[in-house]
Amino acid sequence: MIEASAAVNGNYNGGADASPDRTMAASPKPPLRKRRRFRVSIVPYLFLAPFLLVFAAFLVAPLVYALYTSVFRDMLVGGRRFVGFANYLRVAVDSDFWGGVSNLLFFGATQVPIMLSLALTLAIVLDRGALHARGLFRLGFFIPYAVPSVVAALVWGYIYGPAFGPFSQLARGLGLPPPDFLSDRTMLFSLANIVTWEFTVTTWSYTTRR
Repeated sequence: MIEASAAVNGNYNGGADASPDRTMAASPKPPLRKRRRFRVSIVPYLFLAPFLLVFAAFLVAPLVYALYTSVFRDMLVGGRRFVGFANYLRVAVDSDFWGGVSNLLFFGATQVPIMLSLALTLAIVLDRGALHARGLFRLGFFIPYAVPSVVAALVWGYIYGPAFGPFSQLARGLGLPPPDFLSDRTMLFSLANIVTWEFTVTTWSYTTRR
């Protein structure tokens, strides 16, 4: 009986000693799990790397270089000299700078609501189907989006031309002075007309997305 109980106790202890080894062998290795997590976490950054490189090279780097050069002044004699914030103080008291800022604010306050209103109106009219030949109208509305910017600039330069533009020729035919679309008074409205013609379709496409 004593020998049998000892054998049973020996088997029990041996099983107890062997169970931790089996548990450790069955569990996954922590380094392998860490490697998998590292591979999964680095994949999105590999896909974003080309965009981040181009973004840093063509936007961030020129911006940093512009900020760096803004604290220097190039002199005809003596080369480049560090002036700190003197250039910013000079701009802050420049009336031309504040005139440009006021024109920019006026342009945004007048042109953006007009463009949004036109885009929303076009979206409502075309989506309700009240127009005949709706596909033809859609094609006509997408022409500004399809025309390259260089071609659009040449076309608008011809339209606004004071010497050979269509409005100038029409005014001369009627015995009227040709309109000057590029004067100081009308330049802002002429630019707003171009921006509205070009980007209303883009805004309209966002409003009609489902």
